[in-house]
Amino acid sequence: MVGKVGRAMSSDAPNSPMLTVAESESFTKSGGVIRLFVEQNKVQFEVNTDAAARAKLKLSSKLLGLARVVRDAAAPKDR
Repeated sequence: MVGKVGRAMSSDAPNSPMLTVAESESFTKSGGVIRLFVEQNKVQFEVNTDAAARAKLKLSSKLLGLARVVRDAAAPKDR
């Protein structure tokens, strides 16, 4: 869930590259770019590549290779 502050920040700068990071379970499904979580006592992260593209962020293949990559819920699966 992107809170009030997150919505305000993203509406203030819609054309500016902005990396958003949070721990909320639904964060990347709600348009956030990176979500941090703990799995098997290790900090992991997932990246929403659709949200990163909208934010005009370029993510390295090395970063994406370490991440759990997710897409927007509405995105076609055959892209």
